[in-house]
Amino acid sequence: MSWVLRDGRFIVKGGPDDRGPPAARSALPRPMIISDTLADVVNPINGKPYDSKSAYYRDVKAAGCTIMGNDTIEAKDHDEGPPLAEIERDVAQTIERIAPEL
Repeated sequence: MSWVLRDGRFIVKGGPDDRGPPAARSALPRPMIISDTLADVVNPINGKPYDSKSAYYRDVKAAGCTIMGNDTIEAKDHDEGPPLAEIERDVAQTIERIAPEL
């Protein structure tokens, strides 16, 4: 049996007098709130100051520009680069040139 000090008196931990922490309303440690507010942002396209993300994004898109840096996690078309056989050949040639005794 464990005892804890609550409000200046010892009580049985988990017992009927132990209030403990309030029950969690969610499995998350805290709610995640993403606000729409911006502070001191000036659009370099039109020089207008913004205090709303949605208004800023709308005007940037309307000007035909793209905001960079918050890429979504999805498959993108990338250059495949050289085939694996070509890479292996180049590595083997480099090793042979640098250390032929290996």
